Amino acid sequence: MLRRTSARLAIVAAAALVASGGALAYFSAAGGGDGSASVGTPAALTISAGTPTAGLLYPGGTGELDATVSNPNGFQARVNSLVLGGAGIAVDGGHSGCDTSALHYTSQDNGGAGWDVPARAGAIDGRLDVQLPGAISMDAAAANACQGATITVSLATGP
Repeated sequence: MLRRTSARLAIVAAAALVASGGALAYFSAAGGGDGSASVGTPAALTISAGTPTAGLLYPGGTGELDATVSNPNGFQARVNSLVLGGAGIAVDGGHSGCDTSALHYTSQDNGGAGWDVPARAGAIDGRLDVQLPGAISMDAAAANACQGATITVSLATGP
């Protein structure tokens, strides 16, 4: 009986050794292949105007700009800076005598930190409200026609 058990044990051990050798070869074998991936095109951020209640603009001074940045993407978006957009600076129609050349925008970068706009959550776009103190200035010699004007500053994301 001892011989049969020894023989069985030797056969089982040999089978286990063969199986483990095959597994070792399977997991340590070199290989290669091809793969592919694609990157989707993210949707553009939207910047909409806010209405500042502090830091209002006056001749010879600076004022605050308020805006909301909306992110329709499913991932957080980084805004390094906010620069003057293509539409520039405009004044409402009731104040057409206000010369926009007396108004100046200074690019903003949040002290070099930029901003992170949260990702879209479900059906709700991510939003970030930004206040930009001192972002707009008015020359001291600005026309009286600028009094009470609503000034719109076109903003764009920058480098």
